[in-house]
Amino acid sequence: MEMPWRNADLTLSHIEYVKDGLKHMRLKFYIEGTESGKQGTVHVEVKENPETGRFEVRYIFVDVDTYPRRTIVIEDNR
Repeated sequence: MEMPWRNADLTLSHIEYVKDGLKHMRLKFYIEGTESGKQGTVHVEVKENPETGRFEVRYIFVDVDTYPRRTIVIEDNR
């Protein structure tokens, strides 16, 4: 099933919030492979490092939208 809006705007959501005095950011966006029908949704969360002020990855994972549905964990520092 073709979803025309996917190509126009690949970012689903972008949320920034403060928890325990530290900045956090969550991103969710679509990806599509070179093979027909290979697509998924990427979930990323980063958290501010209080010592450096830079953001560090908490997790990155991909929910594969095609059969067989599965989740691929790229990084998990929770």
